[in-house]
Amino acid sequence: MLRTDELDYQLPAGMIATEPISPRDAARLMVVHDRGAGAVEHRRVSDLPELLLAGDRLVFNTTRVLPARFVGVREDTGGKVGGLFLKQLGHGRWLAMVKARRFRPGAPIRLFDAAGHRTGVVLSLIERGIADGATLELDGRNPSVPGYEKGNFVGPTIFSGVKPGMSIYDQEIFGPVLCLAAADRLDEAIEFINANPNGNGTAIFTQSGAAARKFQEDIDVGQVGINVPIPVPVPLFSFTGSRASKLGDLGPYGKQVVLFYTQTKTVTARWFDDSTTSQGVNTTISLR
Repeated sequence: MLRTDELDYQLPAGMIATEPISPRDAARLMVVHDRGAGAVEHRRVSDLPELLLAGDRLVFNTTRVLPARFVGVREDTGGKVGGLFLKQLGHGRWLAMVKARRFRPGAPIRLFDAAGHRTGVVLSLIERGIADGATLELDGRNPSVPGYEKGNFVGPTIFSGVKPGMSIYDQEIFGPVLCLAAADRLDEAIEFINANPNGNGTAIFTQSGAAARKFQEDIDVGQVGINVPIPVPVPLFSFTGSRASKLGDLGPYGKQVVLFYTQTKTVTARWFDDSTTSQGVNTTISLR
């Protein structure tokens, strides 16, 4: 009969490696000789060439341990839950073995990361941004807030080199995450913004009336700011986000709520490049 207590081995935490040693060939190597005195010898991986003899066969283990274990909390009750991932069924959906009482299939779980912090949509998108190749200039994941060490916070996070097709470009991130992308020309910047599936708000900072006019006319976004960093209107105006940033045909507040009972005003304006101001006032109706 096999006694399970004989399988227990207490290893001090300080002896457990948490990351690969540098250089890698400095890792410990246990050499087992024929039975007898000195059957076990402790060496380094760098000693391996001198230990191999002619005719020896070297076998490489290329398997990797799947990080299948998870710990989290149930969104319905807040109770702690743990288990093992078995098979991915889709984005964010897994078949799993769960250790919990009265846990119904399909119930959502909010996971903890390896450090014990709760994860979420914002942190998940930050991770995907790194995986997609964007440069993480400022990392705001899991900040420590004095007095609220067990809280769930995300600090200011900045990405550069963001391109279409990246998750942090294609999805709206409702968190303190700034994504930077470069454009050489105004037309290129407008095309870049218009290609995004969302259209909540956008802004341009310029002293050129012509550039401002072109931007507000060509941009396909519901809320436009000119020298205004956050073009979200105050409550007396309506929310006018477009494309995937809005559902429905009217705004949820402001004058669009009572659009059927009010009279609207149309303002037509025209701007010219600064280089044309020396030619006098242009009063023609031609748009050329």
